[in-house]
Amino acid sequence: MKNDRHKDGVSEAALTQVYNQIEAVKTALAPYTFALTPQERHAILKMGDKSRAFVEKTRDYAHDNPALVPSCLDIDGFDKDFSDARDFWSLHAAIRQLEEAVSTRS
Repeated sequence: MKNDRHKDGVSEAALTQVYNQIEAVKTALAPYTFALTPQERHAILKMGDKSRAFVEKTRDYAHDNPALVPSCLDIDGFDKDFSDARDFWSLHAAIRQLEEAVSTRS
């Protein structure tokens, strides 16, 4: 049985709108993204789900027990970095969902 959910092709206007919006997203994110060299990419720390949970719990403990935080740790900077990372994780998840939807169609 043929499953023909999409009878018409994607219109040129729809494609143009999508490409324009992709460019708008790239422009909006340009100040916050940058290319890494292979050496930099290899050297940076990467966090998986377990690491993220550990870092978030550590952050919570640091706020609950500020006397235990080493003086070398800039907690405000840590909060900003963690907040930025969390925002980018959410963004990455949304982009992956979109990529998955597009790749299953092609």
